[in-house]
Amino acid sequence: MGRTLCFSRDGNRAAISEGSALHFLPTSGSGVPRTAEVGAIVDLARVGSQFWAVANGVLQRFDTHGTPTGPRTELAGRGLLCPTAIGSPGATWNVAPVSLVVGLQEALHMILDEGLHEVFARHEALARATRAAMTALGLRLVAPDSPSFACTAVYVPEGVDGGKFVKHLRDAYNVTFMGGQGHLEGKIFRIGHMGDVDGFDMISAVAAVEMTLADMGQQVKLGEGTRAAMELLRKAGLKRA
Repeated sequence: MGRTLCFSRDGNRAAISEGSALHFLPTSGSGVPRTAEVGAIVDLARVGSQFWAVANGVLQRFDTHGTPTGPRTELAGRGLLCPTAIGSPGATWNVAPVSLVVGLQEALHMILDEGLHEVFARHEALARATRAAMTALGLRLVAPDSPSFACTAVYVPEGVDGGKFVKHLRDAYNVTFMGGQGHLEGKIFRIGHMGDVDGFDMISAVAAVEMTLADMGQQVKLGEGTRAAMELLRKAGLKRA
C-alpha cells in the first residue's frame, strides 16, 4: 500500500497518509517532522518512486527553520529533509533509483509525444468502452455513479468465485486482471486501462472476459461485450496508442 508524506497547508503538522488512514508525526516544534520519523517513512516506501508536493507555507517553513538535526537535500530546487547519516547537502535519501528515473523520463516523453489532451481522451474512451462492454454482458459495475478513467471494477456473477475467475483469465487466455480485496475479495475483478493501453488491448480483454464467463458455465452471448466496446471506440477514433 502506498504511503505519502503530507503537511497541513500552514506547515504546522505533518502526517503519513496510508489508504484512508492518516497518522500524525511528532514534530520539532517548528512544524518540521523529526528526521528519524522521516527516515522511517522513506524506509517504508523506498520501493518504487514518489512525487512530493508541498504548499508554499511548508516551503517557507523549510526556508525559515531548516531542519532541526541534519543537512537539507535539494529536490526540485527546494530544501527537503535529509537524514543526518547522509552527511552532505544535495545527497539523495538512499541509493538513487536510476532505472526508475530513466523509466519516468521515457514515460513523460511518451505522454508529450502523444499529447496531454490526447492521453486524457484515450483513457476516458477506454474507460467508457469497458463499462459499456461489462454492462452489455449483464455484469454489474462496482461504482456506476462514480466511475474511474483508470480502472473499472466489476462484480462477478452470483455463484462464481472471483479468485478462480481471474486465475482462469490468466491461465487460459494470458490476460491479467486483479481481484477484490477486503470485503470484496472473491466478489469482483478489476480491469486496468491506464498507461500504455489502447483500444485493441481492451477489445482483447473484453473478449477474454466473455470466454471465461462461458468457460465457467455462465449464460453469455459471445461478442456482445466486444461489440459494445468497438462501437464506442470507433466513435472515439480508435487508434494505436
